[in-house]
Amino acid sequence: MRAVMLTAALAATTVLAAGCGGAQPTGHGHGGHAGHDMAGMSAQQMADMDMGAASRPSDAATMVCGQEIRGAVRRTLHLRELPAAPTSTWRRTARSYTCRYRLADGALEMSVQDAVEPAAGRAYFRHLRASTPGAMRLHGLESLGLPGFETSDSVAFLKDGKTLQVRTGDLAGSALPRGFDRQEVAYSLASAVVACWAE
Repeated sequence: MRAVMLTAALAATTVLAAGCGGAQPTGHGHGGHAGHDMAGMSAQQMADMDMGAASRPSDAATMVCGQEIRGAVRRTLHLRELPAAPTSTWRRTARSYTCRYRLADGALEMSVQDAVEPAAGRAYFRHLRASTPGAMRLHGLESLGLPGFETSDSVAFLKDGKTLQVRTGDLAGSALPRGFDRQEVAYSLASAVVACWAE
């Protein structure tokens, strides 16, 4: 079953990735016209701007609540329509962004530990894997070329210093598509986010 699910997830995320780039929030990066706008700034103004950006979640983190991922939730769980807009929580000191999707038959949660420095992100991922009961390392194609681990109802990946975790333990059995378990639903949704991050 995992092989069939993996093939389907990769095919779906290839299509999904084509629409991921256009809906990202703006104003968090330094691309576009930022260089021109910063030309007249003092060093202190630029430092203040950097501190402000560091206090907010990145575009990659907030993508787990975005329209493309809402669509991935609908397709993965075979819902007739998009799920209601999820609720999000940003814990600034921990740099943790959490998105919770409330569904008719339970809920699922996606979170991103949004480390600014890749080394800090790698250290967080190692700690999370070591402290998660039942964590099993993903290997080969299932790892999507990234450090990753899974449990019976969650999947986590590390990309560019950011740790994505999808948890499906609060989903009722009736919410699962035929032939899928909670782990496979988590994997499918995580692969959709990773596809968007790669776009």
